[in-house]
Amino acid sequence: HAVLVEVIRGFAAIGRTPLASALRFVQALTESASDPQESLSSTDVILVTDGVETCESHDSALEAARSLSSALGIDLSVPTSGEPVSGQTKSRF
Repeated sequence: HAVLVEVIRGFAAIGRTPLASALRFVQALTESASDPQESLSSTDVILVTDGVETCESHDSALEAARSLSSALGIDLSVPTSGEPVSGQTKSRF
C-alpha cells in the first residue's frame, strides 16, 4: 500500500484525461492474455485520475467500462482514485 501511494504521489497531472482510452487499453491487455479471466483474477486495475474524461465524452468512458465487463464476462468494479471534485464534475462520478 505504501509503495502504491508513493508511486501515485509521483504522478504529475498534465495534459488531458483519457479515461475511455485507459479502460480500452486494459481490455486489450486482458484480451491478449492466454486466459483473460485468469489474468484479471491475479491483477487489480486501479484507475487514477485528476478529473473527468477530457479526450472523449463521459458516455465513452462508461461504454468502455461496460465493454470491458462484457468482454470478460464478469461484473466489473473499477475503484477510481483522484483529486476531490465538486459541482458538475462531482455529479458525473
